[in-house]
Formats: sequence, C-alpha cells, structure tokens
Amino acid sequence: MPDFSPLSPAPRSPFSSSLLPLPLKPGDRLRVIAPSGTLRELDA
Repeated sequence: MPDFSPLSPAPRSPFSSSLLPLPLKPGDRLRVIAPSGTLRELDA
C-alpha cells in the first residue's frame, strides 16, 4: 500500500486537476495554492 498521508492528494502534476475548473478559456485567471503554500495567479 502506498505510504501517503490521508490528507495528501494523489501525486499528479504540480496542481491537482480536480481543483481547477476545466476546460479553461483563454484569458482565464486561476488563483491556485502551490505546494509551498504560495498563492499564485496563472493566466491560461
């Protein structure tokens, strides 16, 4: 059994896709919390 913390999401890309609204439209701005806890704004 994988040794993951119950609170940790399954490792995927840098951000959990389940937290992002898909599909993205050009010009959409996302506010996401990076693993380090830094708030980032991403332009699609």
